[in-house]
Amino acid sequence: MSRVILSLCLCVVFACVNAELIKGVIDNKPVFTKKAVLLEDEVDTNELRVPPEVDSANVFANERCAQIGEFCTYHSDCCTNACLGYMKKCVSGSG
Repeated sequence: MSRVILSLCLCVVFACVNAELIKGVIDNKPVFTKKAVLLEDEVDTNELRVPPEVDSANVFANERCAQIGEFCTYHSDCCTNACLGYMKKCVSGSG
C-alpha cells in the first residue's frame, strides 16, 4: 500500500515539475487575431514629406507685449512684466 501511495506522489510531483497541470499544452498560436485596418486618411503615402518652412522673420516681427488683462504665460509676455500665475493674465506691476 505504501508503494502505491509513493508512486502516486511521484507521479503528482513529476506532473507539477513539468507544469502540465498549470499551463497545459503549449501551442504557438498568436495571441492577437484581430487584423488592424487602416483608414485611407491615416495612411501616409509620402514617407519623405518635408515639414513646411516657417518664416522666422515674420514670427518675431508680429510679437508684442500683452496689455493688462490679456493672457500670458511668463512675466516677460506682459508689457508690465507682471503675469498673475493662477489666472494667466497680465496685471499692473505695482503691488
